[in-house]
Amino acid sequence: MASVSKEPNGRRSIQFVAADGKRRTIRLGKVAQRIAEEIRGKVEALHVSKVAGISWDAETARWVAALGPDLADKLAAVGLVPPRKEVARTRLGEFLTAYIAGRTDVKEGTATNLRIGANRLIAYFGAARDLASVTAGDCDDWVIWLKERYAAATVGKTVKWGRQFFRAALRKKLIVENPFEDVKAPGMGNEARKFFVDRETSQRVLDACPDLQWRLIFALSRYGGLRCPSEHQALEWTDINWELNRFRVRALGADLPRVAALPRKGVRAGRRGRRACHHPAPLAEQEPAHATHADHPAGWVQAVATALPQPPRHPGNRTGRRLPAARRL
Repeated sequence: MASVSKEPNGRRSIQFVAADGKRRTIRLGKVAQRIAEEIRGKVEALHVSKVAGISWDAETARWVAALGPDLADKLAAVGLVPPRKEVARTRLGEFLTAYIAGRTDVKEGTATNLRIGANRLIAYFGAARDLASVTAGDCDDWVIWLKERYAAATVGKTVKWGRQFFRAALRKKLIVENPFEDVKAPGMGNEARKFFVDRETSQRVLDACPDLQWRLIFALSRYGGLRCPSEHQALEWTDINWELNRFRVRALGADLPRVAALPRKGVRAGRRGRRACHHPAPLAEQEPAHATHADHPAGWVQAVATALPQPPRHPGNRTGRRLPAARRL
């Protein structure tokens, strides 16, 4: 059994009898009695494991892994834990950069979102923060910090990114546990943001667009249901069927592109990879005029793409800013 002793100068130490029958002393310095008792309990658990030749339990293993270098060296000196090898600490910023760079399996849009989440972690913790030093309590404080700056849906998504990053660090054995494991992400729904863009408002947006290309981009999004900008940029003249008054939309990244017809004036996901869409009247009005401006043999895949700004600016953002202006007309 181990015991705590207090020296005249106020310093505390833990003593126990090792397997060889000799008394060992672990000097703790000036610490509270409660802390000394907690360490004593762990020392007893380590001593029993060593004598019995069994592995540490999960709680003891986590405690040892989280020890500071001073106490870890003192425990190693009396034979309770193996000596620590000098290992380089993993910095938060370096890990996040390497993780995102290694995700070559995701699209650029996903990688951009991961960078956004990483930047919010670095903004609070700092790029030089030791990855293993982030605790669950630190994560709780970070969530409060996020709530002071962002909407609930944004906070929820950011927390999920944080959990994803640290889960990857856990799998690489850079940390002993994921501090985000029990951190609850706020709900991502936001009913206040829902707004139906009716035909009258849509026409005002079209009138507010600066040129034909932007009118086509908005019409394809509003009436064709295209995802902007990926599905706009993939359109080619071969996708247009003027006789049947429909066009084919390619969902980028699908493994097996196929085609499915849709009901008139409706848009829904077809079989994997592609969907077909009838021309609503407002959309059909934009296309013949645009056809005369196509300046590339491949079709309007180039004509539409030239109107779309390059990252990090997103055409959806610019189009969204045109909506309030159009409503004021």
